Amino acid sequence: MTIGQKYSIKIMSTHKVEVVRVYKEPHPDADNLSIVKVFGFTVVVRSDEWNDGDLGAYIPPDSLIDTSRPIFKFFHRGKQWERVTVKRLRGIYSQGLLVKVPDLIDVGDDLMEFFGIEHYNPSEKWSTTTDATKPPAILTPIYDVESWYRFKDCMTPGEVIVVTEKIHGASCRVVWWDNKLHVGSRTTWKREDPKSVYWASLKPSYEVIEAFCKDNPGLVLYGETYGQVQNLRYGAGKGDTPKVMFAGFDMFDSQTASWITPVRQEGLAFKYNLPWVPYLFFGAYSDGVESLADGKSKIPTADHIREGVVIKPFNTVRFSPSLGRVILKIVSNKYLEKDYYNA
Repeated sequence: MTIGQKYSIKIMSTHKVEVVRVYKEPHPDADNLSIVKVFGFTVVVRSDEWNDGDLGAYIPPDSLIDTSRPIFKFFHRGKQWERVTVKRLRGIYSQGLLVKVPDLIDVGDDLMEFFGIEHYNPSEKWSTTTDATKPPAILTPIYDVESWYRFKDCMTPGEVIVVTEKIHGASCRVVWWDNKLHVGSRTTWKREDPKSVYWASLKPSYEVIEAFCKDNPGLVLYGETYGQVQNLRYGAGKGDTPKVMFAGFDMFDSQTASWITPVRQEGLAFKYNLPWVPYLFFGAYSDGVESLADGKSKIPTADHIREGVVIKPFNTVRFSPSLGRVILKIVSNKYLEKDYYNA
């Protein structure tokens, strides 16, 4: 079995509290603070609390910590469960937390269960609990994307990439199979119901989406159901703008168990006039893509910042044993700092 075969449908997503070795760098504007680089993340720590070579547990943004535990009492802000976000400390973004670890712990250990930490998942503004139904009898992978900060070494400097806007909503899947249209969330398939946020989001573009799916049975269209779903609303419900909408961002061929290259996706989306996530950049990859995560949303009806970006190789679908399919996301530090999830 080749690497391509083994990882051909794999899109990984992990949320770990991983043990790392700490090495400090000077903070440019505070003698009592230091900077620690964890993978590609930056964490600001108190200089006198850490020595080079110490082991620490890195708690990434969007972790929920129980502040009734003594180790997390310093993080108490009035609630038992507090969410770790991004904070700017003397001009430097601190992306998560570092905490001391017990003896007999090794680099790479995952202490998420040990510390009782959970992954934060925001509640939707529109119910997404419509009754599930039987899934289509084909392969339709669950879609997740890892952080660029953690796996950016899987990208190749200079390779041709496409960067699209990451829309904040609910993941949706659509496919034509057994002579009917199937619509689902990230993990379940939904019976047809106008009260379902997923079915409702297709309505503004239903004819073109149905035509695309009918012409390409077994080709799974992945997209984001957005609008009055999360706290970033994209102008939904104002004037003639629908309350919920759909924007495609990927395609999977269940017949060949393979992902469609972005260059071919672009052609199909143009041919059928599919609603698609905004394109932000096309060109050679470099670490400079990080700056694209910040900025105003390119959704025409939006009047707020974007959540972040998604990065893919443009001409090919590549795989990595550590990552699976090479596709990464960067969530905007400004977005996390403002805490739009709890706005």
